[in-house]
Amino acid sequence: MAKKPRQSSASQRSDLKPSAENPFIRIPFDGADLQSYISPGGGAKVLPGVDVDRTYRATLGATLVRSQQAVEHELVRHQESWSTLVLTLRDKAIAKSHRPLHLAAKCEALLAGHAKLNEMLIGVDRLRIDKLARLIESDETQNTRANLSTIMHFAPWSRARRNPGGTASLRNAGRTLLQPFSYHNAEEKTKANWQNIERLLKRVNARYRHLLHDTQAPLLELLDMDQWTDEMLDTLLSYPGLRRADPSPMIAASNPGSAISLGVPALTPIAPPDQAWPVVAVFDTGVAPGHSQLEPWVVGRNTFVLPPDTDHVHGTAVASLVVAGHQLNAGFPRSPCRVFDVAGLEVAKSYISDLIDRLRDAVDQTPDVKIWNLSLGAEVGCNEQEFSEFAQALDALSAKHGVLFVVSAGNYTDMPRRGWPVTKHLQGDRISSPGDSVTALTVGALAQAGNYSTIVQGGEPAPYSRRGPGRVISRCPRGLSQSL
Repeated sequence: MAKKPRQSSASQRSDLKPSAENPFIRIPFDGADLQSYISPGGGAKVLPGVDVDRTYRATLGATLVRSQQAVEHELVRHQESWSTLVLTLRDKAIAKSHRPLHLAAKCEALLAGHAKLNEMLIGVDRLRIDKLARLIESDETQNTRANLSTIMHFAPWSRARRNPGGTASLRNAGRTLLQPFSYHNAEEKTKANWQNIERLLKRVNARYRHLLHDTQAPLLELLDMDQWTDEMLDTLLSYPGLRRADPSPMIAASNPGSAISLGVPALTPIAPPDQAWPVVAVFDTGVAPGHSQLEPWVVGRNTFVLPPDTDHVHGTAVASLVVAGHQLNAGFPRSPCRVFDVAGLEVAKSYISDLIDRLRDAVDQTPDVKIWNLSLGAEVGCNEQEFSEFAQALDALSAKHGVLFVVSAGNYTDMPRRGWPVTKHLQGDRISSPGDSVTALTVGALAQAGNYSTIVQGGEPAPYSRRGPGRVISRCPRGLSQSL
């Protein structure tokens, strides 16, 4: 009997329909989306217009030689580590099916991920570099020739790539995020690389802690950066197994509208909440204790920050939008929610590491609350090539606990103010971390009204609200609401 054809993921997803009881639809990844592409082999073709001849091979090989010379002193200094090569790919070769995976496997290099969209990273030692050089010089098999045609040149993962902001930025921030390289299907080598870095940190008596240990890109956070000498930094940043060393970002509250500048709004008296109404966790500066209007709506509290580190103004304003948004803005729906108050954000900015720890504890301790509001963000736009550390933490928590994070697109405060439509040269107004989260609902703001003298009109994105797209033109923000 013929087997019944399997229903495709696309067909399954098209059957999903929203309802009044559940307006959100979670579209799960297909199994293949979460796996690396494995080339079937045998059918690879040289890219059109690329002649893999002796001249091409010699030119490509020369960039490998220069890369080896650039990393040699690091391999001598840190003999226990492998180095990392950057393979810059042609635009036609950035798809999974065209990446030079056969070449990497044949020289026994380790896959170390990607940097920019057209950059593939491989882990190598001297033996692997020698093998790669021989393949470039003389391997005439079809798969090798096809792979070589995809590569424009080789480059080392240099100290400038590890620490693009310079050592002064690390000291000024006070804390540093370290991301060691992780290698695909090489757990022991990845573990060894982590252990090497931790031994190095202990050797220089550095204070550090683990961060994002439950994600695919765990980090180390260095503390007390003002105590790091130039020699200590040189030892760390010369280690070839280190991917990035960046200042630990700071996060601030996002402006929900004029409620902040006017103080806590006075609400028209409202009836006590119905106990059947849903609960939204507001992770913010906290709701003012004893607030006459909001207190009946607060179903619980988790306090990580106390005065004078918080004044409760921003958190109270955000909670008022959750409870009585329609009173403050007629464009909001008549759908009040109760509030679980989490005071986890300082008024004067917070390190993302502190916020991640507090948020993880709060979500762990409140398993029944499934909607979490985060009206906060970094002061600069997100990296267009990599997901932010905070976004990765939200994605991990969402997957683990089945929660939805509703996140601000971020504040844009640079001058001159942005109009609409946006001029092509303006790029600094892109969404900020953690709005680049894949699983979060990222929300921007629309202007409520306008006239001939305003730079935006009613219904257009507000000048202070950041815009998408997110990383590698991913769609963000995913929602817009009218500002007050």
